[in-house]
Amino acid sequence: MTTVQTMCRICECACGLEVAVADNRVTRIRPDQQHPYNWRDFCVKGASAHKLVADPRRIRVPMRRDGTRYVAASYAEAIEDIAVRLRRIVDEHGADAVAGYLGNPPAFGFPAPVFFYGLLDAIGTRSRYSAASVDTNAWHLVNDAMFGDAWLPVFVDLDACDCLLLIGSNPAVSGMMWMGDMPDGWRRALAAQAAGAEIVIVDPRRTESARRAAQHLAPVPGEDWALLAGMLKVIFDHGWVDSAECDAARGVGDLRALLGEMSLDDLAGRCGVPVGRIADVARRFARAPAAGAIARTGVAQAQDGVLAMWLTQVLNLVTGRYGRPGGAYTNLPPHDLLQGMLGSNTRASRVRGLDPVLGHYSLAELPGEITTPGAGQVRALLLLGGNPVVTGPQGASLDAALAQLDLCVSVDLFQRESHRHAHWLIPAMHWLEREEFPVIGAALRSRPFVQYARRAVQAPPGVRDEWEFFFAVAMLMDRTMYGVRWGELAAARETLRACLDGTRAFDLLPEDLLRGALAQKGVLDWERLRSSVRGYDYAEQALHHPRARVRTADGRIDACPPRFAALLRERVGVPSATVGRYPLQLISRRRTDMMNSHLSEYADTRARNRGAIAEINDHDAGSLGIVSGDRVRVESRVAAVEAEAKVSADVRPGVVVMEQGWGGRTFDPHGRIEPSAHGINCNELVANDDLSPLAAVPRLNGTPVRIEKPGRA
Repeated sequence: MTTVQTMCRICECACGLEVAVADNRVTRIRPDQQHPYNWRDFCVKGASAHKLVADPRRIRVPMRRDGTRYVAASYAEAIEDIAVRLRRIVDEHGADAVAGYLGNPPAFGFPAPVFFYGLLDAIGTRSRYSAASVDTNAWHLVNDAMFGDAWLPVFVDLDACDCLLLIGSNPAVSGMMWMGDMPDGWRRALAAQAAGAEIVIVDPRRTESARRAAQHLAPVPGEDWALLAGMLKVIFDHGWVDSAECDAARGVGDLRALLGEMSLDDLAGRCGVPVGRIADVARRFARAPAAGAIARTGVAQAQDGVLAMWLTQVLNLVTGRYGRPGGAYTNLPPHDLLQGMLGSNTRASRVRGLDPVLGHYSLAELPGEITTPGAGQVRALLLLGGNPVVTGPQGASLDAALAQLDLCVSVDLFQRESHRHAHWLIPAMHWLEREEFPVIGAALRSRPFVQYARRAVQAPPGVRDEWEFFFAVAMLMDRTMYGVRWGELAAARETLRACLDGTRAFDLLPEDLLRGALAQKGVLDWERLRSSVRGYDYAEQALHHPRARVRTADGRIDACPPRFAALLRERVGVPSATVGRYPLQLISRRRTDMMNSHLSEYADTRARNRGAIAEINDHDAGSLGIVSGDRVRVESRVAAVEAEAKVSADVRPGVVVMEQGWGGRTFDPHGRIEPSAHGINCNELVANDDLSPLAAVPRLNGTPVRIEKPGRA
């Protein structure tokens, strides 16, 4: 028995782990309580990670579809067949006929996503999609417009904060993270509150966090922007601003004038929060000695998430909270690898004409791009660690579209709902089987801390790292990746077989690529990075003002980007949606004992799945004749699902709450185990044409629905 100190790579928390290993088998995972950055956010995901490694349904060899079944093949066979088919598709239909989709799991590593994008670059395709379009697009857009840095995280100095405003965040369940983590953040915030600080939670549901907060505001879903606009109007009207900060930024006067045109009564009516409460929270935030505001996924997945994310940062800016103790701040990352890493495509999408975000199109557009004939029609799809049929909106339409592809390749641990039409299933390594430097996680930490993640166990015999697969496909397509090219096909075949046999090394290694990239900035010592078992701080902790990272043309923060101001004016001028046929709004929640769509294979979480729960307000339930335990039908304009009703006073009237992350099946391509289902997928209720105007994010929070007992007219 040995113990390996490493780090979790499921989410941004990156908890330190102690992994007990015997005979190349993980016997236990527990938090590393000596870890200098984070271990207190340790959760069931990390504790159960090894269950995935040993699952009998795991893909351990490349598998080719043969009619209705899958047969094992060698890597050489898979790579050659895929390369030949991709090359033929590109030759006949152009590079954009090949699309790529990056899921969430690989994003917290290094070699797999970097070489995946290397392959897409080598092909020359602009058809790129990712899980960001159902999650982080609004965050990226706001950061890019205000600061010129789409990856700039903003944190709060929790231990010294007197007034913490959390919008669309439930850290008691999800932790204090999302595009930037604050280790053990919820416990720290509660400790500050016990010492006299104030936590204000903004959420349509009285969440686990809201129950512990000093104040809870329950706005209409998707109307958080009106609450924030109202707060800013009050703050401007009373002069509770930091003049120096306002003068240093661009556009504060324009925003002040725009808000001056608005009625506080109208804004209050729009968000469903009384004027008095808006004014009170505005005063408490603006007059507190130290304060900070953060908006999270609940906001980002709403129709106007861009407006709410923007106004949250404006609130920090104009009240002088940036770069001060107890306020909001950013960190200086150890590298610049995220700038431009995902591509710089700015061409509008072919079918709907929507602008990409960070070079990627919205997942909601993918079905139409596959099924609509014409130049650039997607005919091949490469999936890396993603389950978009479950993750995105109206998955049935995407599932039907995937069945029409000439080539679909999944690189993953399992065959999931999104892969049932795949022509090839390529094995992936689990993060417990890989050594790597997680570049995204390192850039999103609230402290200048880095760690090289160590391997706990060896991958199953024959399973190769994903980067080798992507690199070899590019080489057999006779393409150049990161300056390397193998050339003529016959010679490339021989080179590939030599590399796979181990008689020749690959011409390009991830570690060499990474070392060269890190050396350009000169912040990290590579040898120290590799030798520090539990990581280290590469700089002194500092509360940096975002100005330290601004990349705008004039070097100033833009407090009023024209596109955002135009959308705000438009939203104020358009009345709220009428009740109509769908009088309720659907929002999502998570549970501490639940996984997201890509982790639902864990045996522990399957056993804890309570089934589909639809939580509604007691007043709404009474008018509908519904009691807890009733079987109910939740219907939108595009789909309907059945669930068990839970009647609660914790939910705002007019709101339905359902668990996010269930609804997919896991298949056994070996044919030994029947497919397992994991509840229902409430994302089916979200229309793939109901997108936020600027970020093209599906309305996962706020979708109009109705609820009734099955069979009722």
